[in-house]
Amino acid sequence: MSVFTELHRALYERLKNSLSVEVYDYVPDDAEFPFVNVGELNSVTLSTKDGKSVDLYEVTSTIHVFSRYLGMKEVEDLSSEVIQAVLSRPLQLSSSYHCILVAHESTIHFREDAKTRHSIIKFKILVEEV
Repeated sequence: MSVFTELHRALYERLKNSLSVEVYDYVPDDAEFPFVNVGELNSVTLSTKDGKSVDLYEVTSTIHVFSRYLGMKEVEDLSSEVIQAVLSRPLQLSSSYHCILVAHESTIHFREDAKTRHSIIKFKILVEEV
């Protein structure tokens, strides 16, 4: 299994088991608000073992929170729950990888429909092949 598949699975499982709202890998058209979506993974290779095989990645994982609550409280509270769930303990990957969360950032904005609040939470994670 690739490092990206493992990291995506670990984040999805952590959030699915920690949050009181639906967590999606793929958001269905009929999804009820509020919900969380485990989104994109982007990576940068930081080092290689032998100039060929990668052994250290910096991965940015994006988690999306969507709400249609009239105020900001729901999206803010859910964003805090997501951050707490991810930071609460190390993510468990296979014995082939070790990961360390190094930073996170978040922003909240209104979607084009002016009803939906959208929080974008980005986690930077160092993943080392062991």
